[in-house]
Amino acid sequence: HVNIFDGKYIYMKSPVSEENKPLFEYTLIPTHMRNLFSPEEIKSATLTSGDQFAFTKGCPLLKIEKGNGNGSRDFSDILINGKDSADAKHIDNNSMVNSVNFGDKLFDMVSDPKQTTDIKDPALEAVMANKLIEAMKENDCPTEQFVRIGLPSDRTVTAEDILAQRNRMEQTPDILESFEWTRGGINTYRALMRFVPKYSHIQVGEKLSELIPNNLVSGKITAASIQKTVPEVIDQEYVDMVQYFIGLSGRTE
Repeated sequence: HVNIFDGKYIYMKSPVSEENKPLFEYTLIPTHMRNLFSPEEIKSATLTSGDQFAFTKGCPLLKIEKGNGNGSRDFSDILINGKDSADAKHIDNNSMVNSVNFGDKLFDMVSDPKQTTDIKDPALEAVMANKLIEAMKENDCPTEQFVRIGLPSDRTVTAEDILAQRNRMEQTPDILESFEWTRGGINTYRALMRFVPKYSHIQVGEKLSELIPNNLVSGKITAASIQKTVPEVIDQEYVDMVQYFIGLSGRTE
């Protein structure tokens, strides 16, 4: 999320797609929290101009696309090559929990300092979105960040914009479209499919279409509905690991 607080309201703007892109790291010290950047990541690096950011004193920076810590690899590589493989060791576990899962948040910090009630007011959200745009510009924000979080850099956001974006983000998966999906169910399904190699997506999707209706909760597809199907579509050796990670991703708060 990219956040702004105006003294009363705090607005937290999430990415607009599960891919969380475009997103780049700008650095002269290419290290992650737990390991160095992999050669695969650095191969795609470019050098910015020295005047792109006012705070770098004219120095250029390495611009490296942010992935999952392993360049173009994804979580299915853990299952293909093994959790102890060189591929798996570079994968950033934190990227499994995508902020798009939680959506945009708006709270009144005066009346609700513990942030217990998310405000659903498109007009107020538009006001805060426009304040965020101005703050991003003032702080030399990379231009691609506006794209990543779905805000225009060249015009005013309206309440209609907020509603249209919200409707797009709440679209359900392309299976079982006649069923009611909860936000947690959508998040957990998408996280599970990230562990499935792309060449198996159709086959696994068909299998899940058979299994999920047998695990509805109050007639809805929830995070628990997806969790119960994992042993049927993931190798037994990795069931506990996958259930743990998609459990994290299924959270909505």
